[in-house]
Amino acid sequence: MGQMVSSVIDSIQNDAEKQKLANDALNQMEELGNQQVESFLLAVTNRAVDANLIPVGQIMHQESIVRCGISTKPDDIGKEITDTFGSFVKGDLAKGISSVVQDGLKALVGSYEGNKSTKTSYTITTGDLGGIQRVDIRMFAWKYSSKQLTDITKDLIAVAVIISSVDPKLVSEFSIRTLVQEQYGDLPLEQQKSLLKTILDAKKESSG
Repeated sequence: MGQMVSSVIDSIQNDAEKQKLANDALNQMEELGNQQVESFLLAVTNRAVDANLIPVGQIMHQESIVRCGISTKPDDIGKEITDTFGSFVKGDLAKGISSVVQDGLKALVGSYEGNKSTKTSYTITTGDLGGIQRVDIRMFAWKYSSKQLTDITKDLIAVAVIISSVDPKLVSEFSIRTLVQEQYGDLPLEQQKSLLKTILDAKKESSG
């Protein structure tokens, strides 16, 4: 992250006051992004026993990205996040989550309330060995409104992804069906059905 901040600062013309302003603003943005990631990790742990959500088992993997000075088309961030699913998620499901993340990022930078925009979601997946996993995703964006600052930098985006194990006996077929429909609803119907079958097969195999 420090290198990202430095690269934005170095791109400013040789103006000492602008460099100081940029340094303060970008470091403040970085800290804000890191705080969002940390609070999300805590929230997922705390809601592990929430009866209204599919219960979390052990946290298997977590990934976070904080970027400053991005444009309103954060495609590189979406790709960077979805690439991390490769070791944990089966092929078609990885593509499905990729779509969820990319669509979420587009909605994020298009729906600011004041200076910030936030989006939190979760879904379930399965890997090649059949284990069912829960994926929690938090996206946070911040932008400055001062022209003095917007001339220096653009948006900050922080994305945190947590992959947890799920006991297949604790999640019903109805819940799986509903969650697939909700989270992957923008995908073609046949692809939704394929994802649903993959997860239900994993539940049946793991519960046997």
